[in-house]
Amino acid sequence: MRNSPEPRERTNGRSREVAALLSAARALLENRAFADAGRAVLGACKAILGADAGFVAVTSPGGKGIEAVCLDPGSLGLPVAGGLPAPLRRLCSRAAKAGQVVIGNDLAKGAVQASPAGDHAALESALLAPIVIAGDVVGLVGLINKPGGFSARDSQLAEVFAEMAAVAKLNSSTVNGLEKDRNGLAREVRNGATHLRQAEEQFKTLVENLPDIIVRFDSTLRHLYASPAVRRLTGRPWQDVVGKTNRELGMSSELVKAWDAALRSLDRETVLATLLDHLRGLVPFDRAHVMLLEEASRISVRAIFDGNSVVPIPAEERPEFDPTDHPIVQSILTTGKAVLIPDVSAHPGWSLPTDRLSEGSWMGVPLFARGSVAGLFSLAKREAGYFNREHVRLAETMSSQASVAVENAILFEQMQASTARMQLLSRRLVEVQESERRNIARELHDEAGQALASLRFGLRLLEREIDEGGSVTGRVTELMQRTDAVIDGLHRLAADLRPASLDHLGLEAALRQYARSAGSKFGLTVRFKARGFTSARLPMAVETALYRVVQEAMTNVVRHAGATRVDVLTERRGDRVLVMVEDDGAGFEPDQVKGEDHFGLLGLKERAEALGGTLRVESAPGAGTTVVVEVSSADPHSDR
Repeated sequence: MRNSPEPRERTNGRSREVAALLSAARALLENRAFADAGRAVLGACKAILGADAGFVAVTSPGGKGIEAVCLDPGSLGLPVAGGLPAPLRRLCSRAAKAGQVVIGNDLAKGAVQASPAGDHAALESALLAPIVIAGDVVGLVGLINKPGGFSARDSQLAEVFAEMAAVAKLNSSTVNGLEKDRNGLAREVRNGATHLRQAEEQFKTLVENLPDIIVRFDSTLRHLYASPAVRRLTGRPWQDVVGKTNRELGMSSELVKAWDAALRSLDRETVLATLLDHLRGLVPFDRAHVMLLEEASRISVRAIFDGNSVVPIPAEERPEFDPTDHPIVQSILTTGKAVLIPDVSAHPGWSLPTDRLSEGSWMGVPLFARGSVAGLFSLAKREAGYFNREHVRLAETMSSQASVAVENAILFEQMQASTARMQLLSRRLVEVQESERRNIARELHDEAGQALASLRFGLRLLEREIDEGGSVTGRVTELMQRTDAVIDGLHRLAADLRPASLDHLGLEAALRQYARSAGSKFGLTVRFKARGFTSARLPMAVETALYRVVQEAMTNVVRHAGATRVDVLTERRGDRVLVMVEDDGAGFEPDQVKGEDHFGLLGLKERAEALGGTLRVESAPGAGTTVVVEVSSADPHSDR
């Protein structure tokens, strides 16, 4: 018994449909740009439906506007630059609002005829299939003028091709998000380089106008640079100072020894101990201490002479005290003038935490760095009345000459700390980038890649079932579910990289969305509150940085806190913006954070400081953790 022409024709039609679906699926795997993938999807859809023309378009937020990404005018001659004709725009608006396929097969009966200007032929029929991602219509696939009009079967096929276009749109958004982040990082590097050059120029101008002694030496301690203050002090022109040693410039032998020894080291404790040791050659003493001001209410002892030798004190063993509790020390730090006490037993209110003298003489000489008091020399002698004004003058001379060595040591210490910090941040940046790439690769391979491969296999099974004359309804439903899973996975990946709501709706909406998704993803109760976001939006750089702050803080909670509840508060107060993330987790000692935990807090601190803001971390074991970031609502880099 021979097959009738009708089943054979139906089978051939199914085969063409499967071939078109396979062609579109290949285009998704081969093209990253939405326009290229959309063009391939449109071509396959147009061919299988038998339409004369077609387009793929994207909609603006809210579906108020539409822009064609790719257009196949067919024989209609639709203009590319002039936009779609009004009848098509109306159908597009209906499809975008309904989120469903819209068919118009009676366009020729209305007023939609050939354009009077001759820019397009008559419109007869059209089919609009919405491109839907996470429940939002983001675009449309449009087919125009099919002989005999579009059918319900055409609607089903167009929906499948629109789903493929949604996958292409998500792929493109993911790639664009990565590219945007990469360009942002490159822009920050360029801005940093520009800022560094400007800072160097400002520093040079500052040095040339400071009254302080600033010099630079070569390896043999000959002057390479001397500030105007040095030239004024020596009374020598520039050419007589450069290339000379301190001895050749007339400095005393003991001062030369102290200066040279101090300048040969950049370790602050070694420099201070060396200066104190050489000071003994100018001013005899029985006990001595070098103290440095750490901050306004804290001073530490860095080196000590115990009667036998000068010993630097390790950081963990340094005595510290509040200078405001000791009027003599506070006077030296405040006035920058030396204090001489010939007999401490006769001095009312004598109090010094480092020297418990009941008798004898004492003097304190300020130590300068960067033009301000950085600490002091504390010198004691058991013999009352021993120290005199000449001793004070000699100690002040040593202190004045030592300021450059102390400044060098301080700058070197800060440079080392900055270098170590930059190395930590660079290593962390690389780790974050690699981790992000691994996550993206895993998501694309494990979810999107495998799902698309499964989709391709399912299409082949569908083709075989069609050839065998079987029912394909169940198989089509299964393939639609797989396609939905791919779209959901890619949408989640794109949202993790950069949520569309941050670009379109602003910080408050993006954080509210993130709080919901994070709570669901990590099994946490996440409460979000926003206050004061009623005026214009924040600059994009500020919004992005604060969004990342909340992301990183939430990541720290999930990794380390063991919390069940997280509160996220963001508040706009005038020209300041505050973000607070508080959890009920295990808590920790902020001063004792090390290793990878330190990287997380360091990243938060860097993001805050990049915007001229501050980071405050409040925590204790068993008491949860509160992270507070406060920044300016203005972009600090907007003038670059």
